Amino acid sequence: MPETNTTSTAAQPALEFLHPKDLKIHPALKTSHRWEKDDPRFFALKDSMRDGGTIPALFIDKDNRIVDGRHRYWAALDLQWERLPVVRISEDEVQTIIIKSIVNRRHYTDAQLAYLALPHMEEAFEEARKRQLSGLKNAPSSPVPQGLQKAPKRVEEWAEMIGVSVRLLQQAREIRELFADKEPRSLTDRDGVTATDATFQEFFEPRIFTGENPYGLGAVLTGIKTIIAMEHAARGGRAHTGGKPQGSNKQLELFDEAFDAIAKRWSYWQKADDEWRNEHWKTVRKAAAALPPEQCAEMAKYHAKIGKEFSKVAKAAKNAPKAKPAKSKEATK
Repeated sequence: MPETNTTSTAAQPALEFLHPKDLKIHPALKTSHRWEKDDPRFFALKDSMRDGGTIPALFIDKDNRIVDGRHRYWAALDLQWERLPVVRISEDEVQTIIIKSIVNRRHYTDAQLAYLALPHMEEAFEEARKRQLSGLKNAPSSPVPQGLQKAPKRVEEWAEMIGVSVRLLQQAREIRELFADKEPRSLTDRDGVTATDATFQEFFEPRIFTGENPYGLGAVLTGIKTIIAMEHAARGGRAHTGGKPQGSNKQLELFDEAFDAIAKRWSYWQKADDEWRNEHWKTVRKAAAALPPEQCAEMAKYHAKIGKEFSKVAKAAKNAPKAKPAKSKEATK
């Protein structure tokens, strides 16, 4: 029999206490990113719970499925707690509570907020419509804050409510659509780490949520589109006929080909006058302005690395001992 807080008022949902083993995760959260067991943030949460002993109540539905508080639940299992504070919500508040939980997690970047909130937006709108129809819009016992009682209709309104840009929500939608591609590939990240037989989602999603220097949505979107375009070009525009993908090797080959093409055309740059070069830089600036900021930053690092490699070669060539000219046959007679 769950323990109930009898002092709760109509303005505050009733508080219960349940054993963690009696709880499970709501299916609506199955696509939500979770911390790994060795994540420093998960360690910090467990330490806080161990030291403080009290935590905010988890939100659960009528079937004891957790809607908000997954990591507190997993931490409680690790700590072998025997009871957790919970508050029950109605079925027409699930998606709205999930969005509220995401928005309140201030350790998320804007890109992470957009990616996490997107799958729940349409259903949250439907929930709000049902609450209004059933007269729950101003119900004092609802844990849904007033700002979320009436869900936005347009993407601009969602962006304003969540606190992110429309562009990020659009990128999140496109990335999630591309993640539907479940073809395994060999993929290499910006640090040179290669994953074999990984789907786009398996490879990129953890990097969107990495603790330090996470991937931006623009960079992920550009990366996936580039990989797909390279694979298409490598197959001569033909559909894939089976066999293990060679995504990683093809990516490298095409980058090498592009770089080689620039090197071969260097003589044109050397002959160009200032006016011609200025026009080129205008084109570069215009192209950069059309790219996501995250991609611009990554490309800047790439070209800075190119500059360092050229400088090393130039310095080595300058310091190398000069070869003595070969003596002619006439001189040796």
